Amino acid sequence: MRKAIVSLISGNLLSKALGLIREVVVAALFGTGYVNGAYRVAQTGTLVPVNFLVSDSLTAFIPLYKKFSAENEDNGKLFFWSMQLVFLIFSIFLTFAAIIFVGPWLSILAPGLDEKTRALSESMLIIMSLGIVLYLGSALINYVEMAHDDFLPMSMRPSIQNFGMLVGALFAYIINDPIYLAWGFTFSYGIFFGWVFCRGLKKGILGFPRKFELSVLKEVSASFWNTLKPLILLPFLYQGNIAIERAAATLISITAVSALDYAKFITETLLLVVSTPVALAGLANWGGLKPEIIKAKLVEAFTLLLLFSLPVSLFLGLHAKLLVTVLFARGKFDYNSIVVTAHILQGMSIGLWANVISYVLIKALNTQFRNKAVMGLMTLGLLSNALFNIFFHDYFKELTLGLGYSLYGLMTLAGCVYLLGIWNCVKNGVAYMLFFSVIYISLSYLNISLSNSLANLSLNGAIFIIFWSGVIYWVPSFRASISSIIIKRRKVDV
Repeated sequence: MRKAIVSLISGNLLSKALGLIREVVVAALFGTGYVNGAYRVAQTGTLVPVNFLVSDSLTAFIPLYKKFSAENEDNGKLFFWSMQLVFLIFSIFLTFAAIIFVGPWLSILAPGLDEKTRALSESMLIIMSLGIVLYLGSALINYVEMAHDDFLPMSMRPSIQNFGMLVGALFAYIINDPIYLAWGFTFSYGIFFGWVFCRGLKKGILGFPRKFELSVLKEVSASFWNTLKPLILLPFLYQGNIAIERAAATLISITAVSALDYAKFITETLLLVVSTPVALAGLANWGGLKPEIIKAKLVEAFTLLLLFSLPVSLFLGLHAKLLVTVLFARGKFDYNSIVVTAHILQGMSIGLWANVISYVLIKALNTQFRNKAVMGLMTLGLLSNALFNIFFHDYFKELTLGLGYSLYGLMTLAGCVYLLGIWNCVKNGVAYMLFFSVIYISLSYLNISLSNSLANLSLNGAIFIIFWSGVIYWVPSFRASISSIIIKRRKVDV
């Protein structure tokens, strides 16, 4: 498991480096104006319906694929190809639907767009929809690779996507045609699908079953459906929430549409680098373990994630404007873009740490096949987020988008801790961290600053590191948690 986490973190760090370059370039070239807004809406319009199928099939596919493959290699391969056929049919349907109904779909997704932005977004969405088949096909191959303890394709996917989109942005600027932003997305998944498919064939994990039995196909399909059934409404709620969030952004301002993604780039870095590797590796390795072993691992993971994510969340909230300035304030990314992005980031920082931890805990519930509980918990969180955006976007403006995100994270974290029964094991650590958080926030009001933004950020970063390093050293349980990582470094993890 440790090797898997290292592989995913390495790939995610590379991805985020490329992603940062991409976002800085796009921000400088296009700012938060209509071109960037049209592109962000088109990307959401493409991925929301796609993720109806992908988002929760992962949690059902990997454990069942490993189970069928352990029973009979042909059963695993039959399961893969039957799901690949489902993905193919679904992706073809989505592509045609995107082309035919692009106008009505954008009217629902982005009611606040002006005609110029809407026309560009429609053209971009049609081009990006051509990559849906490649996106879904490569996703399923990634699942198979992870089931075989190979996390390289999953870790490389964001990097290849970011590279393709960066190339598209440069072409769009040089040729003075923003439509190439959309071609960058489709091009990146053409490259990625070709790579993972050839790689899987070479490894021999994508071969066809040697024999085909209809009874076996019915069995594996029924097992997949029974596992996925409790979660069937969750993709609709999750993607619907994203659509409502984007719609609320268009009603606030065209600047908020792009600013939302710039703020998410910062917060999702924490999720991608910390939560996702732990969750995916856990999903592939925690299945079948005794409940008491899983609980011990979850308590350890909770503590380590808390030690890292809560301080970082505080830092992002307290220094949001400064961080956005250093990262994006160049070219067409003006002062208004900085302020709007910083407000969204500040709202997100309140519950970012909770989102980081709950992401892992939800996957732990999935490995225990407690999908009904996951469905109820996430339904409550997603509905709260969506309703908050609907009713308060006029009052809190762009801050609403961040506060809704935090509300979801705090509610799902509380629910996960309750369902997993780990509160008594983690409550002392939470109390300590909240106490020191108050002290850290108080110190931030000393307002030690320099005139240069980068130097100012570096100074505050140094204070952050010194303070929280001292906290970890001073609290014995925190010091023991960090020491355990060092002690186990050379041991073989489960």
